[in-house]
Amino acid sequence: MSMVQIHPFSTKPKGKINLGGFEMIILGKKVADKVTGLEGIVTGRAEYLYGCTQYCVVPVAKDGKADGSWFDEGRLEVIGNGILPEEVKAEKPGGPNRDCPSRS
Repeated sequence: MSMVQIHPFSTKPKGKINLGGFEMIILGKKVADKVTGLEGIVTGRAEYLYGCTQYCVVPVAKDGKADGSWFDEGRLEVIGNGILPEEVKAEKPGGPNRDCPSRS
């Protein structure tokens, strides 16, 4: 399988890219969870061997806390453009994300 490089931002308001029939939410887009109503920015994506795809959604910080939560792809609806990587890019790339999925 060859890697395809795709620019992560689209002017399309729906905020998804299509890869041969497979749609993927673009990182940085603003989304809402259809079940809880939580809104935030997509900061990460995890795709599992058995077909489940999840996205980390970080809401607007309240009381200085902005912890991300992971949601199955079907629960999320793109509702806005969100933020561009250039707006949060650091001089040095970061390390492991504290919001990554884990088994408790």
